[in-house]
Amino acid sequence: MINKTLLNYLSFFILVLISACANQKPPTGGPEDYNPPVLKKSTPENNSVNFKEKTIVLEFDEYVDAQKLRENIIISPLIEGQFDVVARKKTVFIKFRESFKDNTTYNINFGESIKDVTRSNISKNLTLAFSTGPFIDSLSIKGNVYNFVKGGGMKDISVQLYTTADTNNIKNNKPLYYTKTDEAGNFIINNIKEGTYDVYALQDNNANFKYDNEKESIAYLYDLLINKKINDIKLGITKSDTKPPIIISKKSENEHYLFNVSEGLENYTLKTKTLKVLTDLSEDKKTIKIFNTFNSKDSIQIYYELTDSSGNINVDSTKILFEELKNKKVKNNFSFLIPVNKLQIIKNEDINIKFNKPISQINYTQIKIKKDTTQQTIDENKIVLDSTTLLRLKLINTYRFKDSLLLNFGKGAFISIDGDSSYATKFKISYKKEELFGIIGGTIICKDSNYIFQLIDSKGQVLDAKHNATKFYYNYLEPSNYILKIIVDINNNGRWDPTDIYKNTPPEPIHYYKEKITLRANWELLDLKFEVK
Repeated sequence: MINKTLLNYLSFFILVLISACANQKPPTGGPEDYNPPVLKKSTPENNSVNFKEKTIVLEFDEYVDAQKLRENIIISPLIEGQFDVVARKKTVFIKFRESFKDNTTYNINFGESIKDVTRSNISKNLTLAFSTGPFIDSLSIKGNVYNFVKGGGMKDISVQLYTTADTNNIKNNKPLYYTKTDEAGNFIINNIKEGTYDVYALQDNNANFKYDNEKESIAYLYDLLINKKINDIKLGITKSDTKPPIIISKKSENEHYLFNVSEGLENYTLKTKTLKVLTDLSEDKKTIKIFNTFNSKDSIQIYYELTDSSGNINVDSTKILFEELKNKKVKNNFSFLIPVNKLQIIKNEDINIKFNKPISQINYTQIKIKKDTTQQTIDENKIVLDSTTLLRLKLINTYRFKDSLLLNFGKGAFISIDGDSSYATKFKISYKKEELFGIIGGTIICKDSNYIFQLIDSKGQVLDAKHNATKFYYNYLEPSNYILKIIVDINNNGRWDPTDIYKNTPPEPIHYYKEKITLRANWELLDLKFEVK
């Protein structure tokens, strides 16, 4: 006598075989079909109880295609076993290989996986709930997942629920309930059993339901009591940064040695036991250039400390070896520039000069300054060289010129550490025309003890930051769009701290001014009021 279970399996796989072999075609003729498939009947019926079977059957009003069901279906609570899908004419069969858990309410969201075979009209918002026990759980949570830093809803974020009293969590196991957010970042989880849960929103890049990669953004809400329907959950996701920066590559290049770092640095120090190390950091803060001041053909032990913007520190050492420069033609020529736009400054703004090699000597007699048509006496105390890098020189500007300030650097005004003499050059500096720029100013009202106010340009670059300021004023701003932002610096460490799931600390609050500020030439916006409520 054939076992009943075996007979059921044989019947199901015969159905699979017939479906695969048949050349399924919808009936032809009649008007164009613009309506999605309509579910006429299901087994079990929606909100059924005491369902004990392993096969779910969906019957529609027209021929359907369910090829994408497996990748779109969301079953909550999660099931461990596999399942098979067969679409035959107007019917979809979902055969589960393992039994459902006893006394459990399941909710199945079919996403956009079922469509008709004529015009691919998708059956949306198709869900099915049933219970394997005598009653069905009916609680739900609804909310939104958004980008905590930039704002805006986040699509395809996994929202996961774990029982608070359980040892399982997002770091070591799969969730009890889950769903995904829609285009606007909205989500809903239905048919939840009453209890206390930990709620997570995870940008699950590797689709394993676990938080095991700090490149994945995350948010969490602990100890949420669900004893009624909840409709207002807000989850702002950020990346948790607890890994220190590391040197990912290093090489000798021309006259320099380069360290390439895994992320932008907030601060760094390099030293040997006995010698000073002269360095420069690239604009993206990911490459450290080491200048060869060692006069050594052997390896040099470098001790370094690297700090990223989240305060993670890496302290270590490594050996470097400068390769001998075989081709003298590739040697870098000594050069310098004044890094201001079109050599224009505002009144009394200091003048900065950037060199491509560290400076060993300044010949003040080769530096001439002319205010309009009048030659000025050089004050050596007003020429300040950055003692850390020897790459940056500041000319303290107290010259109140009318039309222009002419800087005349004769040949050899500066000598590099390689003995190069600077070439002769002139820089003509003028004032910025006020009518080409705009002004932004206003007041700040924030009751938090510590906060950071930021002015941000249209490219997302922070132009200025103030700590616990009550007023702000910026002139000579380019016509553009600007953003005002306040970071509540809870731990008073002078920076914004994201989520740290390992320390169970949420991200520090961020507030934006109510709208982007559009500034035009010759405009003054002086009555702005930025209040954090």
